Amino acid sequence: MLKQLKQIIRNIDLVIVIIIALFLFTYISFRAYNMSFTHDESYTYTRYIHGSVMEIISYNVGPVLPNNHILNTLGMKFFESLFGSSELVLRLTNLLGYLLYMIFSILILKKLKNPFLLVTGFIILNFNPFLLDFFTLARGYGLSISMMIISIYYFLKWLESDTSKYLSLTFIFGILSVLSNFTLLNFYLAIWAVYIICLLTKSIKNKIKFKKIPGYLFKKNIIPLVATIILGIILYEPIRKIVKGDNLFGGEISFWKNTIGSLLSSSKYHQDYGVYFYSYSYSIITIILVIALIVSISEFIKNKFYITKTPALIILLILFISAFSTIIQNYLFKNEFLTHRTALFYIPLFWLTTIFALHFLIKIKIVKFIPYLFIIFLITALSYHLWHTMSVSFTMDWKYDARTNEMIVDLEKEVNQSQKENQTVNLGINWLFEPTINFYRKTKNLKWLNKVNRDGFEDNFDYYYILEKDYETIKDYNHVIIKKYPVSKSLLLKTTHNHDENESP
Repeated sequence: MLKQLKQIIRNIDLVIVIIIALFLFTYISFRAYNMSFTHDESYTYTRYIHGSVMEIISYNVGPVLPNNHILNTLGMKFFESLFGSSELVLRLTNLLGYLLYMIFSILILKKLKNPFLLVTGFIILNFNPFLLDFFTLARGYGLSISMMIISIYYFLKWLESDTSKYLSLTFIFGILSVLSNFTLLNFYLAIWAVYIICLLTKSIKNKIKFKKIPGYLFKKNIIPLVATIILGIILYEPIRKIVKGDNLFGGEISFWKNTIGSLLSSSKYHQDYGVYFYSYSYSIITIILVIALIVSISEFIKNKFYITKTPALIILLILFISAFSTIIQNYLFKNEFLTHRTALFYIPLFWLTTIFALHFLIKIKIVKFIPYLFIIFLITALSYHLWHTMSVSFTMDWKYDARTNEMIVDLEKEVNQSQKENQTVNLGINWLFEPTINFYRKTKNLKWLNKVNRDGFEDNFDYYYILEKDYETIKDYNHVIIKKYPVSKSLLLKTTHNHDENESP
């Protein structure tokens, strides 16, 4: 017993991380169970998952939109075939993805051999409410980040061992990250570019003759080339159709303003931190990146220019190259900058860069207390923010759908009380509610409810489900408000022949 207690004390950092991980997984699992399905999740369900596997992969089912995150869609299809179509079941793919994200985050942090950084680094990588949203939802964004973290872990393993097994796993999970969300092509290209940089530095250190370097690079790139050919074959049709349909969206100003600015806005998660929030945040990000660059170069020099022994520089290069990739695309092809959820993968990349830089600083005795103070400040701020943004009823991007599941229950009760048997009802809606209402209509087999559409609510309907801001449009119609939903700022109305029964929200 005493021996076991000593072992626990020796591994107290890992015990703390496991406790935090269990708390986080319980939290997002309950959210996945409790929250209403949302617009984009429902759109995927109603348009894509009932196609064949090949139709899903080739974008040959449903509208040609980036909404079909291939790996997520296939996961939804698979789990529905096993367990049915509840919200929790359809979100299982991303819940399992979050387990992988946490496990491989821990494995990466353990490489630093610093108990303090294991615990605090795990908090830094996980305490972002906007990031946690996408491990709760049946979308590809969270899943793509899980695959990215696994790919990075195996790349770090390759740096240590230079074995083809770890290199293969790096690119396999790189492919899976892209199939989860196409914006991860920027990460895939970055990790391949960093791999080539590693090979070039190795060839210089090993004094390989200049004329032999092309042959050396080709031989060492067989695995990435095969992986990229496979990925190219899979992506050819989806990318061709998306580009042809001009269905991409983003920002047009700059990477700094659109990508970083939108991530700050989304991560803020409706909280008001004052007028200086953005200026302070931009300053802190800039300082961290400059310090990370100086630290990485210093460690690179200290390691006698062996880049494979400088993981801090590796992580920084992946971040910089994946960011630079989008800037080049904007300059050459006028592609818009990634924003909000499409840029989500930059958050863990940035924090990994920060953690590895702090690890190097901690080893420098002269400034040792400074990184510790910064880390304490950081985890305090992140913990405070997460605590004040935790919710089991809505997500940042689709708050308007927070009560759609509840509305369906309320509407069914109302219909059962007032409608004749076997009579169907027409529901007029704000178009934003269309996918989720049709999702519940299908999965709950609501034969009394006619299929809703996106044509608006100007015609005469039996009932209306609209946003509060829509009320001004139809307030002169004959109807009564059945229920108000403050969280989603929506209203359920019933048509009536008595104009005097009208209410105002």
